[in-house]
Amino acid sequence: NGFIGTRTSELLLQADHNLTLVSRGNWYWDSAYLVRPHVSHITCDRTTKIDRCSELTEFVQNSDGFDAVIDFSAYHPQYMEDALDLLKGKVGLYIYISTDSVYE
Repeated sequence: NGFIGTRTSELLLQADHNLTLVSRGNWYWDSAYLVRPHVSHITCDRTTKIDRCSELTEFVQNSDGFDAVIDFSAYHPQYMEDALDLLKGKVGLYIYISTDSVYE
């Protein structure tokens, strides 16, 4: 999801949206200089229970809410269920983008 997420982030930044990215902390290709300096970032590995991502859970709990969440990394249904539980009542629109691996 590195390329797809990077390009999506670039387009949203060009449209003057404020972004907070949640990822394992890897910055693929040119995202380190095209995206990273312009966003807030939270490190969280989706393969662990989301409630173990204390920075993310605190961020969500202390926020008034989000206009939208675009999820590029819910490879297993449980990952999405965990995210939806955490975001309940906090997000206007949740967009799930399937992995591009389905096209290989």
